[in-house]
Amino acid sequence: MQRRTVLSVVGTTAPLGALGVGVASGHVGGARPDAPVERSAGVVARRGLRYARLPDRAGVLDLYRPPGVGPFPVLMWTSGSGWTSDAGNRDGEDLARALVPHGWAVAAYSTRSSAQATFPAHVHDANAAVRWLRAEADTFDLDSDRIAIGGSSSGGWTALMVGYTTGRPGYDGTVGGHWGTSSAVRAVVDFYAPVHLRSLDEHMRPGACRRLNEHLGTRHCHADDRGYESRMLGRPVTQTLALADEASPLHHVHGQAPPTLIVHGTGDDVVPEEQSAVLYEALVRHGVPSAHYEVRGGEHVVGLGQNGTAAARVRSQGLPEHVRRPAFSAEAVVGFLDAVV
Repeated sequence: MQRRTVLSVVGTTAPLGALGVGVASGHVGGARPDAPVERSAGVVARRGLRYARLPDRAGVLDLYRPPGVGPFPVLMWTSGSGWTSDAGNRDGEDLARALVPHGWAVAAYSTRSSAQATFPAHVHDANAAVRWLRAEADTFDLDSDRIAIGGSSSGGWTALMVGYTTGRPGYDGTVGGHWGTSSAVRAVVDFYAPVHLRSLDEHMRPGACRRLNEHLGTRHCHADDRGYESRMLGRPVTQTLALADEASPLHHVHGQAPPTLIVHGTGDDVVPEEQSAVLYEALVRHGVPSAHYEVRGGEHVVGLGQNGTAAARVRSQGLPEHVRRPAFSAEAVVGFLDAVV
């Protein structure tokens, strides 16, 4: 959940601007149909749209979609930072490069950081983003019935919380507007998210807590009062176990949860891969269609690219056989989304 959680794209690192993709800024107050849009290199991009008025860089949504006539299905995405950044929309360009050629739009959005607001504020923000995008779908030629949500690390946590708590009291919040619009999503894409806050330390690989402590200047790994989780909760995680459970996606798994794709590297020293394993097992118990890609040797960055693949152990249940790919790649994500959204 540290800054290394940036989503990397195998085979290309240039920003969209360097590839000749024009980007237009949206209206700060929300959607603006007459905002100029540039089209090139197979991507139509609008950045700087506001789904809600939040501090600093929070509340921003960058939209990337295919050219031509839609409506297009959309994957909403926020990148992780251990809840310490309000710039979760930063990796939208990379994700768009991988998914837009397959007919998927990408809506990269930012939520407040743990310094700006504590749990469940991040979930409130994300729900507001979903409502806004669904309400404005016609404006941007998107399919309001085909919205999925995903994220990496703490961003994956946000996606899981949104997907699994739809309609439950206390999670919609009062951020943004469009109160008559649903925040339900059709699927969740989870890249190496923490799912059970109380068991993070016991799942860590040998030596991983020492390395995390050195990086953060802490002493007690994820259980530290100054750690990521305590800052997100707004109080020490060890002193508020009930709240820690409420903030754990594993606690909210149920039989009607949306289909879930889980991706996690076996070499992750920040969020242990065992977290994803227990989530997949819980989804299986509840009969939720799901797939789990355990990327061999993958650290806390799992590459995603059109021409790149990563060796993985793959488990799935409740999905068509053709969705299961022998290795992890952009095609694995697209295949899952096409099947369930």
